[in-house]
Amino acid sequence: MKKFLAILLIALLHCLGAQPTTQPEPSIAERWEIVTDIYIGVQTEQLTEAERQSYGAMLPRHQGLRIKRVIPGSPAETAGVLAGDLILKNNGARIDSMEDLLLSVRNTRPGELIHLEILRKGKKLPICIRVGALPEPVVVAYATLRRNDLPCMAGIVEYQNRIAGLLASEQPDLQAIYDEFNEINKLFPSLARPGHIRLYYETASGYATVTAYTDKIIVTVPRGQQVDVYHLLQQGDTLPGAVRQLFK
Repeated sequence: MKKFLAILLIALLHCLGAQPTTQPEPSIAERWEIVTDIYIGVQTEQLTEAERQSYGAMLPRHQGLRIKRVIPGSPAETAGVLAGDLILKNNGARIDSMEDLLLSVRNTRPGELIHLEILRKGKKLPICIRVGALPEPVVVAYATLRRNDLPCMAGIVEYQNRIAGLLASEQPDLQAIYDEFNEINKLFPSLARPGHIRLYYETASGYATVTAYTDKIIVTVPRGQQVDVYHLLQQGDTLPGAVRQLFK
């Protein structure tokens, strides 16, 4: 079987919308491509130190993530969130960065409420937002989560090997594939949502990916400048022979 990288993706939050900042390439075990099937509909940005100081005592130390844009028709707009608001807390957790917001809503599901404390024109206001669902999960940012409880990557490689073997068969056992993904989920108790985990497999033309969502397994395969996408929706669905060969 081709060698592969065990790069994991965990579905968290689309409310960020901000582009990733330039930072050194993290190691494989620390790299996370954040994917989400939920959103509240805002773009955020960090405050500069000078901006923080301009708020004086109104802005608690180490708090404040500015809302740069509110998406029209989004849950945030419905709840009354405005561009320029500063998010101080979410569900009681202090918010100072994109990572803080991600981790504070990691267990939120579509239809549930999140409770923000915002600063607007010198006043602290409570705002409840009912999280919305996206029709298809999307990648919204890259982030390196500074955590000390990452699992042993060798263990993940074992699950990834077994998933590859299942996909290489003429009649892949979808339930067995879901079971393997669930075992990977269990390795991340502090980041579980449970996550949408995407595994990357190196091929001659780039990286093929495998992602298990609640209702389907999606396989993507690079082909020149394009990417072929395959959906496994129910038991009996199969992959083309050339794709199966990639996982052997």
